[in-house]
Amino acid sequence: TDVVGAQRERWKVEPFAAIRNAGYIYGRGTIDDKDTVTAALFTMLLLKRQRVPLARDVIFLAEAGEEGTTSVGIDYMVKEHWPEIECEFALAEGGGGMMRSGRVRYVTVSTTEKVPRGFTLRAHGTAGHASVPTMDNAVIRIAEAVARIARWQPSVRLNETTRTYFARLAAISPPEVATHYRDVLHSHRARAAAQYLSRREPANASMLRT
Repeated sequence: TDVVGAQRERWKVEPFAAIRNAGYIYGRGTIDDKDTVTAALFTMLLLKRQRVPLARDVIFLAEAGEEGTTSVGIDYMVKEHWPEIECEFALAEGGGGMMRSGRVRYVTVSTTEKVPRGFTLRAHGTAGHASVPTMDNAVIRIAEAVARIARWQPSVRLNETTRTYFARLAAISPPEVATHYRDVLHSHRARAAAQYLSRREPANASMLRT
């Protein structure tokens, strides 16, 4: 569930045995994301055991394919079993928290996610042997195109969630850091702030653009 494959020969322990050692559980997916699956399952058990009165159905769905192909996971469930999982809203992984000096500074909640958009690059050039590279080498053209994409920086664009997030983060942060969070909220200072966050806080920088 939400776990990539494992190359057993590179592991010191059996990757799917959940080995306990010194207070830790070792295994593929123990951090991403079997801990969340376990928490959701125990929530279901507690609702049942404590006979919590419910105003609606609570559905527990654990499916495969998130890291590989959704065709055997959520896509399959939507296409073949939608009536069983149709719901008003879904709670899944996302969000996190920050601890400093043993104290929780803040807890985050993810309200949306980026959606991937696949595309194909094609380059044309004179055919030939790799030992005799041509001036219009197609491989080099592709490499240059990928490099240009990597250097491209779209403009900063905030939504309701990210705008609130950076405003609240600025309110609880040290002044020297809070300045950059506030700058993100102002269009004429956002680009410089985004560059700072890209160097220092890549996760926060990732929320500023597609």
